[in-house]
Amino acid sequence: MRVHKYILTTLTVLGGILLLYMVTYGYGYYTLDIAKRPLSTLHEILRPSGLYGHGYGIIGSSMLLLLLLYSVRKRAKWFPKIGKLSTWLNYHIFLGIMGPVLVTFHTSFKFGGIVAVSYWSMMIVMFSGFVGRYLYTKIPRSISGHELSLKEVQEDNKILTDRLRMEYNLAEETIHQIEQLGESDINRRSDLKTLLSFFLADLKRPFTLQSFYRKFRNESDVTRADYKVIKKIARQKMSIHRKLAALQTTHRFFHYWHVFHKPFAYIMLFIMVIHITVVVLFGYHWVF
Repeated sequence: MRVHKYILTTLTVLGGILLLYMVTYGYGYYTLDIAKRPLSTLHEILRPSGLYGHGYGIIGSSMLLLLLLYSVRKRAKWFPKIGKLSTWLNYHIFLGIMGPVLVTFHTSFKFGGIVAVSYWSMMIVMFSGFVGRYLYTKIPRSISGHELSLKEVQEDNKILTDRLRMEYNLAEETIHQIEQLGESDINRRSDLKTLLSFFLADLKRPFTLQSFYRKFRNESDVTRADYKVIKKIARQKMSIHRKLAALQTTHRFFHYWHVFHKPFAYIMLFIMVIHITVVVLFGYHWVF
């Protein structure tokens, strides 16, 4: 939905502005030697228990807890099926980036003790999340975000092929070239090599496609309007063939990623809850 796109864009812009403010306002303090920080006029505000520092921690920790809503929405049968999974994932990603950023400023870039285990677990979760997002996009899904079966993907591919063949009279050779472009440079010798070649192919594919589109446009007599539609359908077909070319490998890596990602997320949350509990019991409080 467009409304969610606008909301996410607004949140991203606001997050960028906040990050810029935090860096410019506290740069002099954060770059000071630890022993000299108490002498800074910003120490009372930016230290972990200070007005800003504590606030960063509360907001950042709240964002990390809100991350769990995506997992609940995806797995819990009792949870209302509101919104598309892809939309929930986008909010999950935003919280998974902004939360660690705020927690990092909460620590004032000083890490130690058992809390450091939670912090570095959080960073592993955040960076592995980028890998997970990449793998997620390589698995064919419906508009609602649910994974499609192999039969459903093949049916979608057949519909696109029939459109190119019957509506726009594309030659079989051209259709075959489109399908080949989707599978080109995919190495199937091993899982890791397949995934790496998949990633490298994604990087250089825009240049390859531009050459193909330019050649097709020059050699065909289709109208500008039809060309735009053909180009859109061709992109969809290429995307399907790319995903099918490495589907089994992507599934396996996605499983390995879950096995790696989840334990660090649990460690992060467990120690974070302990840290918050201890802080509250020792009487530390923010503005309320």
